Amino acid sequence: MQLPLTSRLSATTFTAALCIVGSGAAVGLAIVPRVGTVVGMLVGGMILGAAGTTRPLTEGAVAAVVAQLVVLAAAGVPGVGLPGAAMALSSVGLGSLGLSLASSAAAGGFGVHLGDDLRDGLTTPIDDTASHERMTPPPETVADRNRSSSEQGSPPDTEPERETIRGSADE
Repeated sequence: MQLPLTSRLSATTFTAALCIVGSGAAVGLAIVPRVGTVVGMLVGGMILGAAGTTRPLTEGAVAAVVAQLVVLAAAGVPGVGLPGAAMALSSVGLGSLGLSLASSAAAGGFGVHLGDDLRDGLTTPIDDTASHERMTPPPETVADRNRSSSEQGSPPDTEPERETIRGSADE
């Protein structure tokens, strides 16, 4: 798979990424209170990567950062609106905010990458002839092994039942 050298942010893909990754973050936050947002972003990114035909890594990572900012802003004082959201964001330390946004971007981007690999793995046809050839060695290889073991001094099998079984295995 060859990636384009330049990637432009698509508004349509970003909107879809924002909806999918944001929904994943909201569901994850509702299910697992502490780390659910990041897990939800990862799952949302996987869904985005598996559903798309392109590889929207940038859109998934940016959507995860926006979703994390929305979650942090919503943690402010309810009913105050935008000033309350700004106060909530300003009360978070710069190091903590940077770490939170970086982990969100990583979760969104890595989720898209996993989803893309999952889609490629599910849609790529499997070559049955190559795997069948690896599992069963050619008959001359088995015969060569039997000759080399008898030449090394191991006595040949004298029981006819073993010879019958070995002969049927060679076919």
